[in-house]
Amino acid sequence: YVEELEFEFGKGRGRWKVVPNIATDKVHSHGTLEFDAIPGGVRRTVHGDIEVKAFGIGGVVERLVVSDVEKSYADAANFTKEWLAKKG
Repeated sequence: YVEELEFEFGKGRGRWKVVPNIATDKVHSHGTLEFDAIPGGVRRTVHGDIEVKAFGIGGVVERLVVSDVEKSYADAANFTKEWLAKKG
């Protein structure tokens, strides 16, 4: 898949879309993300819609995609924290 991100620099927000390599007419996922300064760091909020048109298994695939997205963002957050800690 290809993840597309349009970020509005200076505004702390953007739009994302994932384009699958297969079943492009059956899988649609897109949404928004926002970054807000909070005491001691930054809060990232991701909203999105994921739709899989596959009779009988669409809901299962949607939940798997959501789980994968959550893990991906958690991994990115951990990587960023570690990188910042090393850079001081």
